[in-house]
Amino acid sequence: MENKRDYDFVNNVFAEWMLPGEWKTMEVRTDVNHQETSYAMATKLHPNGKDYVDFWGNVNPYGEGCHLIFCTINEFSPEPTFGRKGKHRFSATTGRFTSTGMSTKLFEDLDDAVKHVVSEMVKTTKMYDKIHKRKTKIWSDQALALNHDITTDAVQ
Repeated sequence: MENKRDYDFVNNVFAEWMLPGEWKTMEVRTDVNHQETSYAMATKLHPNGKDYVDFWGNVNPYGEGCHLIFCTINEFSPEPTFGRKGKHRFSATTGRFTSTGMSTKLFEDLDDAVKHVVSEMVKTTKMYDKIHKRKTKIWSDQALALNHDITTDAVQ
C-alpha cells in the first residue's frame, strides 16, 4: 500500500432485519484515516419521560418522548496515525444511555467489534424492555434463518 488514501474500509452498513430489535444503521463517516459507522435505537428513557426537544427546537423528532441511543464501530487505517501504533484497528463505542453507559473497547478483529456492538444492542434493548414493561422481538425471521450471525461474513 503506497498511499494510505488507497485503503478501502469495510462496509459496516447492515440491513435493518440483520440488526437486533429496533436498531438501525444511522450514518457512515469516512476520512483518510478512519471510518465510523453509527447505529441508533429510538426509545423513551423513562415511561413518564417528557417531550424531547433537539438543538434546533424540534419536538419529538424520533417519536413521542424518544431519544436516540447510539453504538458505533470505528475502523482505523492500517497506517499508524495519531500516536496509534496499529495493533488495534477497530473500536466499539457505546453512548451514555446503553446498558454499559459510555464506553470504548479496542479490537484487533472487525468481527469481534461487531459481535461486541450487537451484544450491547441486545442488552440495551432488553434493558428498555424491562423499564417499559414490553417485549421487543430481538431477531427478525430473516436474521434467525442466518442463525443471527451478524458478522462481516454474513454481509458478503
